[in-house]
Amino acid sequence: MSRSVVCAVVAICAAVGGVAHAAVDRSSPPPLAPVAPFVLPVPQTFVLKNGLKVFVVERRRAPLVDIVVTVGGGALSDPAGSEGVTTALADLLTQGAGDRDAFAFDDAVMGIGARLDASASWQSTTISAQAGSARLDDLLALLADAVLRPRLKAEDHARKQKERLGELAYYQTDPRTLSSLAAARALFPAGRQGIGIIGTPRSVTSIAIDAVAAQHGRFFRPDNAFIVVVGDVDAKVAMAGLERAFGGWPRPDTPVPTTTAQEPAPLAGVSVLLLDKPGAPQSVIQVVAPVPATVQPFDAPAGVMQTLLGGSFTSRLNGNLREKNQYAYGAGYAYDTAPAHRSRVSTSVKSSVTIPAIHEILVELERIRQPASPEEVERARAYEALTFPAVSDSGAGLAGAWAAWLELGVAPTVVNAYMKAVLAVDGPALQAAATRLVDPAHLTIVIVGDRKSLEPELGRFGPITTVTAAELLPAP
Repeated sequence: MSRSVVCAVVAICAAVGGVAHAAVDRSSPPPLAPVAPFVLPVPQTFVLKNGLKVFVVERRRAPLVDIVVTVGGGALSDPAGSEGVTTALADLLTQGAGDRDAFAFDDAVMGIGARLDASASWQSTTISAQAGSARLDDLLALLADAVLRPRLKAEDHARKQKERLGELAYYQTDPRTLSSLAAARALFPAGRQGIGIIGTPRSVTSIAIDAVAAQHGRFFRPDNAFIVVVGDVDAKVAMAGLERAFGGWPRPDTPVPTTTAQEPAPLAGVSVLLLDKPGAPQSVIQVVAPVPATVQPFDAPAGVMQTLLGGSFTSRLNGNLREKNQYAYGAGYAYDTAPAHRSRVSTSVKSSVTIPAIHEILVELERIRQPASPEEVERARAYEALTFPAVSDSGAGLAGAWAAWLELGVAPTVVNAYMKAVLAVDGPALQAAATRLVDPAHLTIVIVGDRKSLEPELGRFGPITTVTAAELLPAP
């Protein structure tokens, strides 16, 4: 190519580029586009012959199937003094089942390219599994062994017990975990929820394998469980496989055991709970409070308020503590519905700015109860609406989400009405939600930090109570 031709091409490209550049206004962000409608696939509902409920979502994106078995009870059912027994049971469900020991069971799961995990929450024990949809029957056989026929051997229990004690030993020195445990103690001073979900060194050490087996016998029954299936599978095929795997699960004649969550203790005013970490360069801060039991999942105004106050990177708390004052790498706010019904602000700051950081948190808790600007409301509701579809990014995420919602008794119609409800939230609705959920006059400020440097000024916020790691995690 001659030099003259090259120069001509360059000139044309420069001219085109210049025209394109001139047509773009980069002086302000582009306006938000309308949010496209989004509807999650609703599970088909079935019931096995023994009464076990099954929910199936046919999802053909990839040749995978995800299954979640949810069994009611959870850590709320732990007997006093045996806190952590449900976690111990969840740990053992995958440590040998049917005629396989722990190693053989793990080999069988990996042999079909599957994943199988179990965990305990406050309200349930969850067993989740994933495999290629062509291995559905193999996966169901292994899953049924784990749920119905765990080996629950003393030697496996002793091994997993040592692991939990090691985890608890780490908790005794971890400021963030200690902060969460202290916050739970502040809101639930006398109930199960005031103790960590896996228990304490004292309670974990006291749990014998017989107690774990008894917990399985009480709560693992088809009328206290349900199954969610999501993936590349026909619902009728899935039901036939589930009937073969779980249809023989006997249904006892006795009533299903019941558990009751404790509501947070009312707070008389503002108080401070301090856990001393001598010489700590940082303070871990949580500001916790009860929220009304009437606040239910999928409360659109409350969700938008949470986003504006501390649920996104551009939230007020993050903007104040991180961007404006540079006190922290980040700060957030979230509230829980059942079974905890509480809210919390959480952050970590340099020890020397602990007092001004707490002051700014209290300022933001008061300010959220005042009218927000239209721009803030629009940004918060768009963020809340646009992040909601992320639950369907994967089959595992969708199965877990539906399992959680069904456990809470949320109707599919409520789920699929949420985005529209969020986009309808206006300033007055957001302010009303903040007034319901945020009460700056009744809260507890939990701090894990250097008592010597902090205590002289902490009294300005309210009366100070101290707690130790040994009190939160008592030794055997």
